[in-house]
Parts: sequence; C-alpha cells; structure tokens
Amino acid sequence: MPEIYVTEDEAAAAWPGLLKLPESERTALIADASAAVRDHCRRDLARAVRTEILDGRNRPRVWLSVRPVAEVLAVSINGEALDNADGEAWTVDAGTGELLRGPGRGDPWFAPAFPTGKGNVVVEYDGGFDPIPGPVKRATILTLRRFAEAARASGVYRSESIGDYSYTLADDARSPISDFVANMLAPYVAGGLG
Repeated sequence: MPEIYVTEDEAAAAWPGLLKLPESERTALIADASAAVRDHCRRDLARAVRTEILDGRNRPRVWLSVRPVAEVLAVSINGEALDNADGEAWTVDAGTGELLRGPGRGDPWFAPAFPTGKGNVVVEYDGGFDPIPGPVKRATILTLRRFAEAARASGVYRSESIGDYSYTLADDARSPISDFVANMLAPYVAGGLG
C-alpha cells in the first residue's frame, strides 16, 4: 500500500481549491503527490513495521533505510536469529539507522561483524515518522497543488510558438518537485539528517 503523507482535510485546509475537484481526482492527487515526495526522499517516511534484507560486508554495522528507528524487533544472519534478550547481540542508533553488532560499548571496530554475504542479514524493525513531520506534509500539499495546476497547463511553459508548433517547459516544470519543496525536504532525503 502506498504511503500517504496528508489527509484530504489537511490538504483542503491549506488549499481550499482541492474541494472543487471530483473526489477521485482529489484522492489521485494526494497519492501522486505523496509518491513524488517519497521518490524525491528516496525512502519511506511513515512509521511501519518492515523487514529489510541487507548484505553483510564483514563489518560490525549495517544501515537501516527508514529512520527514525523506534525498535529493532529481530535480526537474523544466514538464517540464524540473534538473541538480544540481554542487550548484547545488537544496538541501534535511532536517528541514523545504524545497527551495530554487540552491546555498543567500547570501540565498534572490535564488535562482531555481519559476515560477508548477499542478502544474508534480515532485520525486522519499526521505523519512520509518526506523525509525519510538518515540512513533509507541507511539501506534499505544495506538490499536490503543483500537479493540479500543471494539469490545467498554467505556467508550465517558458516559451510557445504557433507556426510549426513548439514549446519549451519552464525550468521549474520539468520536475514534479519544485526547488522550493526540494529545499524543504532536504533533511528527509536518504543520506540527509532526517
């Protein structure tokens, strides 16, 4: 199921013009804008329990893709579950998504390694934002409005001519995410601070 970052009520409160559109169009715009924001950030943002399959690289850490991490529920290596009942099998940095083997005391380079392998590390965890941060909601609403306005072809052309018809898109109309929205989302992009 695709992630949705704003409700119809939140979007309509910020942009009353949304309610003038048919219900199916409103639903599609919200889904499309949420998908564009998710694609721009190159990661899921909404909190959910998820399973990630990672490659071990003979290093003491792997990185989970959806942050913040609320809780790591299970870790298995080469099909064998690690027992973390005593807190000695792994630790996690909620903000960065760093999953470290061992209890996290001392120098991490002396921690046990995730052995080399393709898809040999499976992590089940609860991660993402709940609630969705305000800047992500605002970015989704602005993108939704951009999509609706582009559908009406207002302001998407830099130049247009009639004889042997040609057109040039405005620089800002080539991407589903405007530069303003991209700056707003910068802290949430994979590899960013989010």
